[in-house]
Amino acid sequence: SCSALRIIPDALPSTKNEEALLASLNKIFILSDWTPDSLSPSNSSSTSTDDSLSQIPVSFSVEADSAKTMGILSNIERSIREFNIKRATIEWSGNYSLTLQAQATAYFMNPSSIVESTTTLSAEEKSQ
Repeated sequence: SCSALRIIPDALPSTKNEEALLASLNKIFILSDWTPDSLSPSNSSSTSTDDSLSQIPVSFSVEADSAKTMGILSNIERSIREFNIKRATIEWSGNYSLTLQAQATAYFMNPSSIVESTTTLSAEEKSQ
């Protein structure tokens, strides 16, 4: 189905597109019923892990009660967009809230490794 095919570029896009990455994070925050004070791209540059996959560094912080903070982490884990949390610090910040500081990595596919091909398939003739 068309919606199933749409999942692939959402999970592993073909361009760096930090705006789409931030939109994915913002959607996770909205699903978690939390609004960040600000959301901006990381100052670090992307790196390549091999010929086909590149990394985008992501940093974010959350200050919320423990249920919302754990909900955000759970929604990041379930996201179709791959996030690899490299380092995280969670501290009590008073008033029953937690402060989460996290550094993560997101990924995108290098366009040079995507090869399109067209193949014509025909049904075999039935023998009678």
